[in-house]
Amino acid sequence: MFNKNFKIFVGLILLTLTSNVDAQSTKFSIKEAISFALENNIDIKNAKLDENIALQNIRETRGIGLPQLSGTVELLDNLSLPTFIVPNFVDPTAEPSAVQFGQKYNATASLNVNQLIFSGSYIVALQASQVYAELSKKSTSRTIQDIGYQVKKAYYTAQVNQVQLELLNSNIERLENLYKEVKILYETGFAENLEVKRLEVNLNNVKTQLKNTQQLVELSYQILKFQMNFPLDKEIELTDKLEAKDLKLISSKESNPENRPEYQILNTQVKLNQLDLKRYKSEFLPSLGAFGSFQQQAFRDEFNFFDSEQDWYEVAIIGARLTVPIFNGLQTNAQIQKAKINVLKTQNTLEQVKNSIALETQSAVVNYNNAVNNLNTQKLNVELATSVLDEVTQKYKAGVGSNLEILDAENTLKEAETNYSISLLQVYLALADYEKSIGLNISE
Repeated sequence: MFNKNFKIFVGLILLTLTSNVDAQSTKFSIKEAISFALENNIDIKNAKLDENIALQNIRETRGIGLPQLSGTVELLDNLSLPTFIVPNFVDPTAEPSAVQFGQKYNATASLNVNQLIFSGSYIVALQASQVYAELSKKSTSRTIQDIGYQVKKAYYTAQVNQVQLELLNSNIERLENLYKEVKILYETGFAENLEVKRLEVNLNNVKTQLKNTQQLVELSYQILKFQMNFPLDKEIELTDKLEAKDLKLISSKESNPENRPEYQILNTQVKLNQLDLKRYKSEFLPSLGAFGSFQQQAFRDEFNFFDSEQDWYEVAIIGARLTVPIFNGLQTNAQIQKAKINVLKTQNTLEQVKNSIALETQSAVVNYNNAVNNLNTQKLNVELATSVLDEVTQKYKAGVGSNLEILDAENTLKEAETNYSISLLQVYLALADYEKSIGLNISE
């Protein structure tokens, strides 16, 4: 009995611990959300697999310059021996004779080796495979940056929608209290039924807006989980809070295109195009290779190749082969000209991207600073609207104000809070755009 109770007790403890771990795993700061996405996003996983493919391409290209060894075993059964016409050497005037030569069974076992000694195209191909591996890494970095910023924006959107939901809940609580007070005044004869109905209409409108915002919050959370590749059917809690007080204006508009993954990718593409040009030029160079072959042959009238007393005959050769291109109809020349054009095109695109990044950074700074200034204005408007609502409420309770003033002040406050939420989101989205424009590492 004691053992049974002890097992139940231990089981309950383990269940509690497991529940706590599960609960902790659903809480994410913005850095944790990004980290989770970088570990689980399918695009990033595929990008890293592409990196592995690029490494295998290097091995494949390098293998061309290593010794190429092959073995061959060949067995022939001459169902009909070849016939040769042999002249009569004794009597030249006599008719030639038809004679069959050979043996019924022939066997050949050979070992062949080829070694590339020099090839300009091979050297360039090896360089290009290494640059391609570099390009693959740059592409992975760009995918990581893109996914990270998508998660960051989705996180900001979900948080701001949550802020809007909290503001609406505050509005409803305030309106409900006011509604109860006015209804009591109406029941005691100090307020009109019209005032009660106006407050009820306003309260219903805010409740409808609350339901819509709740659905919007749920949708924004689903979008965030999708960007993170987090299970959509599980709950998630965001721990970071968006604070307006930590936001400062940005003075510098300088950008370094070298920090941007897309610029790095394009710069690497220029290298690849230059190597492509080099490859075509190298086709004018001769190529040199060595080869060797060792064979053992056997000829039998009977199938007795496994008889150790029968003879096998060796054949061994080594050699070298020099291939010199002479003329191919100017095809290589045309390929060189096309490669030169591709290099120029990529360099032009690289310069255009550089200017585009500089403009993007300047635009991001302006948008962010404007968003911060607008947020400060909206924050002040919320404070003023709250003050006005407090004053008209006090006037109404003192019997010197009207219900319409309260409703007007309430609507003004709700509008100011909505504008504040929108401005808060715009600031953080603009901040994310700025960080992306300067190539800030998403993990920082």
